[in-house]
Amino acid sequence: MAINKAKQKAEEISSALGVSLGRIINFSEDYYSPVYPMRDYDMAMEESAGGSSVPIEVGENDISVTARIQYEIK
Repeated sequence: MAINKAKQKAEEISSALGVSLGRIINFSEDYYSPVYPMRDYDMAMEESAGGSSVPIEVGENDISVTARIQYEIK
């Protein structure tokens, strides 16, 4: 999805500038995924070893991706 959005944005900008996109000359990708502290994992493991149930929280994990694409312009 990030790559498609980056390409669409490049096409919009090139159209506004009156130029055409050429070949891709550079590409990079960054992402962020939250990391949970090991302390919480250790506590959950201790609780499960003792026979008590480990609570599982309802929710979502957000992962963000940034795609950077550099195009040659004509």
